[in-house]
Amino acid sequence: MRRRVAPTLCLVLAVLSLLTAGCGPFDWTIVHEVSPAQLQALMDDGLPLQIIDVRTPAEFAAGHIHGSVNRPLADLDTWAAGIDTPTRICVVCQIGARSATAAEALVARGFSQVYALAGGLAAWPGQLVTS
Repeated sequence: MRRRVAPTLCLVLAVLSLLTAGCGPFDWTIVHEVSPAQLQALMDDGLPLQIIDVRTPAEFAAGHIHGSVNRPLADLDTWAAGIDTPTRICVVCQIGARSATAAEALVARGFSQVYALAGGLAAWPGQLVTS
Protein backbone atom coordinates (compact mmCIF):
# COMPACT_ATOMS: atom_id res chain seq x y z
CA MET A 1 0.00 0.00 0.00
CA ARG A 2 2.79 2.45 0.83
CA ARG A 3 4.33 1.97 -2.58
CA ARG A 4 1.12 3.17 -4.24
CA VAL A 5 0.62 6.20 -1.99
CA ALA A 6 3.90 7.94 -2.92
CA PRO A 7 3.41 7.81 -6.71
CA THR A 8 -0.25 8.79 -6.33
CA LEU A 9 0.66 11.71 -4.09
CA CYS A 10 3.29 12.86 -6.57
CA LEU A 11 0.75 12.69 -9.39
CA VAL A 12 -1.80 14.68 -7.39
CA LEU A 13 0.77 17.35 -6.53
CA ALA A 14 1.88 17.59 -10.15
CA VAL A 15 -1.70 18.01 -11.36
CA LEU A 16 -2.38 20.66 -8.70
CA SER A 17 0.75 22.54 -9.74
CA LEU A 18 -0.40 22.55 -13.35
CA LEU A 19 -3.94 23.59 -12.48
CA THR A 20 -2.82 26.46 -10.24
CA ALA A 21 -0.06 27.80 -12.48
CA GLY A 22 -0.60 31.54 -12.80
CA CYS A 23 -3.21 31.66 -10.03
CA GLY A 24 -2.82 33.92 -7.03
CA PRO A 25 -0.36 32.83 -4.37
CA PHE A 26 0.75 29.88 -6.46
CA ASP A 27 2.09 32.17 -9.21
CA TRP A 28 5.85 31.80 -8.82
CA THR A 29 6.61 33.92 -11.90
CA ILE A 30 8.17 37.16 -10.76
CA VAL A 31 9.56 38.54 -14.02
CA HIS A 32 6.74 40.03 -16.06
CA GLU A 33 7.25 40.62 -19.75
CA VAL A 34 5.38 43.77 -20.77
CA SER A 35 4.37 45.12 -24.15
CA PRO A 36 5.28 48.68 -25.12
CA ALA A 37 1.69 49.74 -24.30
CA GLN A 38 1.91 48.10 -20.88
CA LEU A 39 5.24 49.82 -20.20
CA GLN A 40 3.69 53.16 -21.14
CA ALA A 41 0.85 52.44 -18.68
CA LEU A 42 3.40 51.67 -15.95
CA MET A 43 5.18 54.93 -16.75
CA ASP A 44 1.89 56.86 -16.53
CA ASP A 45 0.39 55.27 -13.40
CA GLY A 46 2.12 57.67 -10.99
CA LEU A 47 4.00 54.99 -9.06
CA PRO A 48 7.81 55.01 -8.96
CA LEU A 49 9.38 53.06 -11.82
CA GLN A 50 13.03 52.76 -12.76
CA ILE A 51 13.59 52.06 -16.45
CA ILE A 52 17.02 50.52 -16.77
CA ASP A 53 18.56 50.24 -20.22
CA VAL A 54 21.09 47.39 -20.11
CA ARG A 55 22.72 48.12 -23.47
CA THR A 56 26.21 49.54 -23.90
CA PRO A 57 26.79 53.27 -23.36
CA ALA A 58 27.20 53.79 -27.13
CA GLU A 59 23.87 52.07 -27.85
CA PHE A 60 22.18 54.10 -25.11
CA ALA A 61 23.57 57.37 -26.51
CA ALA A 62 22.20 56.52 -29.95
CA GLY A 63 18.63 56.42 -28.59
CA HIS A 64 16.81 55.51 -25.39
CA ILE A 65 13.45 55.88 -23.65
CA HIS A 66 13.00 59.24 -21.92
CA GLY A 67 13.72 58.87 -18.22
CA SER A 68 15.68 55.63 -18.54
CA VAL A 69 19.13 55.18 -17.09
CA ASN A 70 22.00 53.29 -18.66
CA ARG A 71 23.23 50.37 -16.57
CA PRO A 72 25.05 47.91 -18.87
CA LEU A 73 24.32 44.23 -18.37
CA ALA A 74 28.06 43.54 -17.98
CA ASP A 75 28.05 45.70 -14.81
CA LEU A 76 24.88 44.27 -13.26
CA ASP A 77 26.59 43.01 -10.11
CA THR A 78 27.80 46.53 -9.36
CA TRP A 79 24.69 48.58 -10.11
CA ALA A 80 22.14 46.11 -8.73
CA ALA A 81 23.74 46.39 -5.29
CA GLY A 82 22.80 50.07 -5.18
CA ILE A 83 19.05 49.58 -5.75
CA ASP A 84 16.52 48.69 -3.06
CA THR A 85 14.88 45.35 -3.78
CA PRO A 86 11.29 46.69 -3.45
CA THR A 87 11.96 49.13 -6.31
CA ARG A 88 9.73 48.64 -9.35
CA ILE A 89 12.06 48.11 -12.33
CA CYS A 90 11.61 47.66 -16.06
CA VAL A 91 14.70 46.55 -17.95
CA VAL A 92 15.07 47.25 -21.66
CA CYS A 93 17.59 46.45 -24.38
CA GLN A 94 17.54 46.44 -28.18
CA ILE A 95 15.46 43.32 -28.90
CA GLY A 96 14.71 41.77 -25.49
CA ALA A 97 17.40 39.14 -24.95
CA ARG A 98 19.69 41.12 -22.64
CA SER A 99 16.78 42.55 -20.69
CA ALA A 100 15.41 39.04 -20.08
CA THR A 101 18.82 37.99 -18.75
CA ALA A 102 19.02 41.09 -16.55
CA ALA A 103 15.48 40.59 -15.24
CA GLU A 104 16.18 36.99 -14.24
CA ALA A 105 19.41 38.07 -12.53
CA LEU A 106 17.56 40.78 -10.59
CA VAL A 107 14.91 38.32 -9.43
CA ALA A 108 17.66 35.96 -8.31
CA ARG A 109 19.05 38.85 -6.22
CA GLY A 110 15.73 39.34 -4.44
CA PHE A 111 13.96 41.97 -6.52
CA SER A 112 10.22 41.36 -6.54
CA GLN A 113 8.79 43.85 -9.07
CA VAL A 114 10.74 43.25 -12.26
CA TYR A 115 9.45 43.86 -15.77
CA ALA A 116 11.16 43.29 -19.12
CA LEU A 117 10.12 45.10 -22.30
CA ALA A 118 9.01 42.50 -24.85
CA GLY A 119 10.76 43.05 -28.16
CA GLY A 120 13.04 45.70 -26.66
CA LEU A 121 13.49 49.13 -28.15
CA ALA A 122 12.92 47.63 -31.59
CA ALA A 123 9.25 47.33 -30.56
CA TRP A 124 9.01 50.72 -28.81
CA PRO A 125 6.72 53.02 -30.82
CA GLY A 126 7.55 56.19 -28.91
CA GLN A 127 10.24 58.78 -29.47
CA LEU A 128 13.76 57.92 -28.40
CA VAL A 129 16.04 60.46 -26.74
CA THR A 130 19.61 60.78 -27.99
CA SER A 131 22.52 62.02 -25.95
